[in-house]
Amino acid sequence: MVSYKRVSAQNGQFPTLDSYFDYLYMLKNGKPVSGPENFNSIKEFYNHLDKQVDDNTMRNKIEEMKSNKVLISLAPSACQDEAKSKGFHVVTFTRNTNTVKFSPSWEKYQFDGTRFISECQV
Repeated sequence: MVSYKRVSAQNGQFPTLDSYFDYLYMLKNGKPVSGPENFNSIKEFYNHLDKQVDDNTMRNKIEEMKSNKVLISLAPSACQDEAKSKGFHVVTFTRNTNTVKFSPSWEKYQFDGTRFISECQV
């Protein structure tokens, strides 16, 4: 389970975790994507996301990443509203199909509301 605070559309509707992950992934990878707060409804946000992946290049990357890697977000507490944000931690396990072993990598980002800022990488 990936846990992170989601932003709602202007009418108060929240996006699904899956669609919000897609939004964050596209944003991290340089797609000119707008957050749900810029739309009147979640349906408009979903349509916007669909337009960003029309060429299937980004959709293929997202689907490949979801099927081959595990992303874990380490939340600062069970209820994020109770704790100060400590960034967005990404632990990626990439499977080597020849040896069936996983190689981990770790990155820490701060999200300033519009973009991800990498703080460190291991």
